[in-house]
Amino acid sequence: MNVNQRFRMTWPRFCAALLTAALLLGQWAWSPSVASAASAFVQTAASGYSSQSGIQLESSSEGGQNVAFIDNGDYIAFSNVDFGSGASTFQVRVASNASGGAIEARLDGVNGTLVATAQVPGTGGWQNWTTVTANASGATGVHALYLKFTGGSGNLFNLLWFKFASGLSAFNQIEAEAYNGQFGIQTEATSDAGGGSNVGFIDNGDYLLFNGVDFGSGASSVQARVASAAGGGSIEFRLDSLTGTLIGTVAVSGTGGLAELDDG
Repeated sequence: MNVNQRFRMTWPRFCAALLTAALLLGQWAWSPSVASAASAFVQTAASGYSSQSGIQLESSSEGGQNVAFIDNGDYIAFSNVDFGSGASTFQVRVASNASGGAIEARLDGVNGTLVATAQVPGTGGWQNWTTVTANASGATGVHALYLKFTGGSGNLFNLLWFKFASGLSAFNQIEAEAYNGQFGIQTEATSDAGGGSNVGFIDNGDYLLFNGVDFGSGASSVQARVASAAGGGSIEFRLDSLTGTLIGTVAVSGTGGLAELDDG
């Protein structure tokens, strides 16, 4: 067998090996990488968005950068956010030297499913920060998260960070305005330290509802931060319905003003 014959005999094997290698290399080269999902339940810097419309970044008095120059209709978006089995609250760290506005949390598009709306009050300065808590529902699994900003004309507010939470611990401070349901009340800006909103215009028979509150192995006391320019009243804590098991009652006395807050 001469060299030419040997070459002719091994050439088909060489071609087959080359084709196999090319296919394998092609698989390696073109296999799409899957980005790991980010947890919705950790504090996330607003400046870490994957896309945006209309906003700018600036240095924050609390460190890092905040989203600024926010106008009505602007948004920021975050890819691959994992909500797990569901979120019940939505927190945002905000500041406004104007009248504020709202932050809509939407899934998979700027006009996608609305899962939470945080109302942002005026705080008296673009770097006077407060944390606002809103109820959330309808978000499970992995989605693109869009934070859509709404309000009047001009710059609305600044945003530093956001965070979702699943379930409520009865042993942590729960913001009254983060209810899942209500009857008869309204929210308003508070003068209390830290700012944000309080529940106001409360009449006899009004109520707030909070879903998924975890009492662990049991609770022995309850506190409420209250104010009243009238004679006060009482807050009944009941389980599972308005007429459910009564587990606590806080007597609210007059404090001399609706801004004179007291721990009942």
